Amino acid sequence: MDVFEMVAIIVALSVTAGVINAWIKSRAATGGGSGPAGMTGEQAARLGKLEERVKALESVVSDGSYELKQKFKDLEHS
Repeated sequence: MDVFEMVAIIVALSVTAGVINAWIKSRAATGGGSGPAGMTGEQAARLGKLEERVKALESVVSDGSYELKQKFKDLEHS
């Protein structure tokens, strides 16, 4: 086997490995192709409900009166 043949084989293997790696990453990013980002309809609905709950909790916790109530509770326990 000549040196140039070996170089050609190594380059071909490297290019093939790069293409396969890119294909695997794209499949992982889309979640295999079933629904948006690989989620089923039920999973997407549950995620939507969880996002709404987190937004509600964030609004409660970031409210100024919540912080004031926490300070009063801390004073009661002290």
